[in-house]
Amino acid sequence: MIPNVPIRNTILSRNELGRFFIDQNCAGCKNCFSLAPSNIEFISMAKRCSVVLQPMSDEELAILNKAYQQCPQHAFHDKADVLVEGMD
Repeated sequence: MIPNVPIRNTILSRNELGRFFIDQNCAGCKNCFSLAPSNIEFISMAKRCSVVLQPMSDEELAILNKAYQQCPQHAFHDKADVLVEGMD
């Protein structure tokens, strides 16, 4: 029997492990990159963004939260929201 294992292709391999990540639904609009260029990288070959540095300050956390909320493709994710939703 195969255990229930989450599908790994929903998280781009270039994302740094941590709270925030960008999945394969990223359309490459660069909205998040424009808000947080220190934390997010645009990968031109893939035409997608990825989180390369998790927030290290309250300011970076606020900026990544803004980028998460403004993602038009809903490709930017905050694991804290998933944990809260799972507790309902």
